[in-house]
Amino acid sequence: MINTTCPACSQPAMAKSRKCFLGPILPVTCHVCGRPLRLSWRPMVPVALAGLLLLLGAWTGGTPGKILFATAGVSWLAGYLRALHSPPLVAD
Repeated sequence: MINTTCPACSQPAMAKSRKCFLGPILPVTCHVCGRPLRLSWRPMVPVALAGLLLLLGAWTGGTPGKILFATAGVSWLAGYLRALHSPPLVAD
């Protein structure tokens, strides 16, 4: 479930589809109270580190490395999308 409730005013801050395209760097304004909101970095850090480790492991191998690279890419993308859906909104 995608939580789009503003942490400052406890009202719906945006459409669920909008949160899917947010990131932790650029804020979005709450439609109700006007406070800037960001996504939390915390859920994204382990996914990014795991993706880098899998990429480095796949890059050093031959043909098994290419299979590992493809598997790592798909699993990293799935984890990244999951991390985008699950982090809470943080008020600035």
